[in-house]
Amino acid sequence: MKLFLMSFFTIASISTTAMADELAKQCYSKAASVAENFASGNYDEDGFWAYECALASNKKAVICEVGASKGDGAATDTYRVVLNKTCTKAFRVELTGEE
Repeated sequence: MKLFLMSFFTIASISTTAMADELAKQCYSKAASVAENFASGNYDEDGFWAYECALASNKKAVICEVGASKGDGAATDTYRVVLNKTCTKAFRVELTGEE
């Protein structure tokens, strides 16, 4: 876990201009979908969105932060989703922040 957290803080942010637009869209979409499938609780309909994705320093994974709203947007939880570098498979999902 400690190694994972250390690698997360050394990632480089990637923007839609750094990746092909289709891959960037796929990463954000896949991350939100994976977090929604993983999560349990009373979240809002269409309440999951990925707001940041970054390439891991080893360039073998993409790490995305996903927000999840509940209570008609009154509170937001945060999930971290680790995907392969083509954003087709999820390796890990964890709840990182809870309101």
